[in-house]
Amino acid sequence: QHFEAGLQKINSISRDGIAPIRLAISYQSADSLSFSLLEDFMRSHPHTRILPEALPDLPAEEAVLNGKADFVLTIGIPQKKEFFHYERIRPLPLCILVGPNHPLSQKKVLRMQDLDHMELHCAGSQFKTYHLLKRKAEEAGITLTLIPTSGYLYATYKNIFTTNQAII
Repeated sequence: QHFEAGLQKINSISRDGIAPIRLAISYQSADSLSFSLLEDFMRSHPHTRILPEALPDLPAEEAVLNGKADFVLTIGIPQKKEFFHYERIRPLPLCILVGPNHPLSQKKVLRMQDLDHMELHCAGSQFKTYHLLKRKAEEAGITLTLIPTSGYLYATYKNIFTTNQAII
């Protein structure tokens, strides 16, 4: 597979010698990444062109596994970590955003038991966070209702806070 991927890369080099690097970026990573960094990298490496594509994190990882991308920037450790050489840049805890009137608003630290019988808005089943929360709720023996959010964060947050709900 590595040999075939190498041949594809050689064949994809354009006539002017620029090697395109196909970069799959999870939506969450794209939200925190300045795309000017990619432009700066290409200016510093004039024979390289980066072709970024933003995807949900699980499809972004699959893009690398099925040869549609060369690299992935994603959240957390890859789901199929045995198939990746990866570097974790910065670990961050999950956070729950709530309005000031929500029962969890005064808590500084949450345990899974604090979420029992709660409706929690989060990314859908194409995202690792969704599966992580499902697994952790099952391990903790709690009932958690996960409501997939839309991709329009401002409207989503506004609606959730207006109705005094929580979002991961």
